[in-house]
Amino acid sequence: MKTPEEPAQLLLDLLNVTGLVLEGYFTVFERTQLRQRPLP
Repeated sequence: MKTPEEPAQLLLDLLNVTGLVLEGYFTVFERTQLRQRPLP
């Protein structure tokens, strides 16, 4: 069952991934995948 805290926890886990660059990218994440595209 999803909890209100689940999206926040997923984002915190994502921010702890070594080598992941978010600046300059449009990022969409789901439980099982991450998609990134450069910002125009």
